[in-house]
Amino acid sequence: MQHIHRSSRALAGIGFLAALVFAGGAPAEEAYDFGPEHAAAAFDRLPQVRCRIGLECPISGKAFDALSGALAGDREAQYQLARLLQRGDGIRRDERAAAGWYGKAAEQGQVAAALELNHFRHEGADITADEAKIAAALGPAVEKGDTDAMRALADLRIYGRGGPRDTEQGLGLLRHATAAHSAAAAQDLGNLYVRGAPGIAQNPAEGFKWLAESARLGNIAAMLDLGSMYLHHPSDAVRDPAEGYRWLMRASLADDPAAQEMLSGLLLDGAMTGAKTIVAPDLVAADMWLRLAARSQFHDNASLRLQVEKDMTSAQLDEAKKRAAEWHPHPQSDVMAMTIALPEVGAANRSWPQALREPALSRFKE
Repeated sequence: MQHIHRSSRALAGIGFLAALVFAGGAPAEEAYDFGPEHAAAAFDRLPQVRCRIGLECPISGKAFDALSGALAGDREAQYQLARLLQRGDGIRRDERAAAGWYGKAAEQGQVAAALELNHFRHEGADITADEAKIAAALGPAVEKGDTDAMRALADLRIYGRGGPRDTEQGLGLLRHATAAHSAAAAQDLGNLYVRGAPGIAQNPAEGFKWLAESARLGNIAAMLDLGSMYLHHPSDAVRDPAEGYRWLMRASLADDPAAQEMLSGLLLDGAMTGAKTIVAPDLVAADMWLRLAARSQFHDNASLRLQVEKDMTSAQLDEAKKRAAEWHPHPQSDVMAMTIALPEVGAANRSWPQALREPALSRFKE
């Protein structure tokens, strides 16, 4: 009899747990606001038991754990929650909430969060964090030589956030970080001079110098930026198709798909300076680089390749396929040590002699 009572109680307990787990549906995820101001209330409304055992919880287990830690004041959990919210990974995507949690983490000196918050600000987001607190919290990491902390604090100083504007201090921090081999800091410097900033006049030559330093430190993105800027800069004095080709080729040899696509476009159309051909069109090479870029899931370029291949012979297509199959990436250190030669320009594409060019151009003017 006692055994029957124990069994009954056990079954009742299981039934109660099942009822707790399955009874009633949780509100749809859209009903929750996980920003710092409302996250505690949203957390309390979550079906705690189901979320803890990972059963029909409106958010993923990873997001639930990050939310729990963030509410407890853990700066790393706050940073992780912000990343999940920014990407919509296991939780509804909410950039406003992400910016809020990046701010909370940055106020506690979480360096990556401070960098992300600066990025949000430059994208036009409304920043509610205490930036003076962030600047102060970054101090210890800067003192220890953390180059990313230097980058984050430099941005605050240059733009006068969280304290008075101090352009020279900001630039000094970035130069110090670059001297400590931070490719990202060198890229920051390059972008500041290329675009200009408060107290920093536009200076493309200086900007390109720092971007080249970033590339030498292993930053493929800087190579891509240099290639694009040299090709498309609005100033004739700055635009240099030869240098653009060289930087795109370096990034392509290091297996960057975006650079490979851009290089393909350059090889498809060619490039000229005045009446002189600098890069001759090369359909085989253009097709090869598109094929290599297409290995990336983010670079489905079938429509671009169609534009190239419609004018190619069967022999040219076979050659492009052969080159792509035999190609292999090069280490960045080798790429930076290479001398990148321009493609040979056929005699028909070379510039006209000056004696013939001037009369020909004058005829067009007429």
